[in-house]
Amino acid sequence: DVVFMTNENKEGAPFFKLNDKVKFINIGGTNFKGFQKNIFKLIKSTKLLNILSCFNNYKYTSDVVYKYINQEKPDLIILANPQDLVEVCYSHTYNVPIIQMIHNVPWNIFHRKSKTVLKITLSLMKNVKVCQVLMPSFVDLMKPYYSGEIAVIPNSIPQTDKNIDYSNQKDKFIIANVGRLAEVKNQELIIKAFAKIYKKYPQWEVDIWGNGSEKYTQKLTDLIEEFGLKNKVILKGTSKNIL
Repeated sequence: DVVFMTNENKEGAPFFKLNDKVKFINIGGTNFKGFQKNIFKLIKSTKLLNILSCFNNYKYTSDVVYKYINQEKPDLIILANPQDLVEVCYSHTYNVPIIQMIHNVPWNIFHRKSKTVLKITLSLMKNVKVCQVLMPSFVDLMKPYYSGEIAVIPNSIPQTDKNIDYSNQKDKFIIANVGRLAEVKNQELIIKAFAKIYKKYPQWEVDIWGNGSEKYTQKLTDLIEEFGLKNKVILKGTSKNIL
C-alpha cells in the first residue's frame, strides 16, 4: 500500500490522477496561523527571535506530521527533499527506514538554505538509511553532507509502446520539453540552443509543456521573439495526458 502525503496550503485533487490504490493525504499547510502568526510578525525583525520562530514552526509541523504518520504506520518512508526530512524528523524519530531523495545537484539543494536551517538539516541526516541521487557524478558531491549509503536512481521516463523510427522522413519533427516553467528548470537553455540550429533544420520545432509564474513565462516569450522563433518554439501550456 502507498500513502502519498503532502503539506500544501491548498485544496483539491492532485493535477495528475493518482492510481486508485494510492491514498492521498494533504495535511493542509502547517505554518503558524492566527494568534501565533501575529505574535511572530511582531518579533521577526529580531534576529534571535526569528531563529526561534523557525525552530518552533518546525516543531509544530513535525508534531502534526507525526500524528498522521503514526496513524498510517508505514514500513518505509520516502522523502522528496531535505526540507521534508526537517518537517518529519525535527522533533520525532521513526523505527522504519527513511530514504532521502536529492533531486538536484547536492550542493544546490543544501546551500540554498540559511546556515541555521542547513545545520538543522545536516544534524538530521543521521536518520536516513539510504540517500538517492540522480547521477553517478553526484555521489561524491553528496558525501560532504551524508556519510551513509548513496544510491543512483535517475528520473523515470514514462514508457510507451509507440516506437519512433528516426530514419522516417516527415513534414515535421518535434522536440518536446515537459516541466514547470521555472528558472530551476531552465527552459531558456533549450530556446537559446535551438536558436543556433533552427535555420539548418527547418522541419523541426520545440514544444514546451508546463505552467509557471507569469514573470518567467513572459521571459521565455520575450526570448522566443528575440530569436525570431515565434512559430518554431511554442509554449503549449499544460496537459494531463503527457504520453
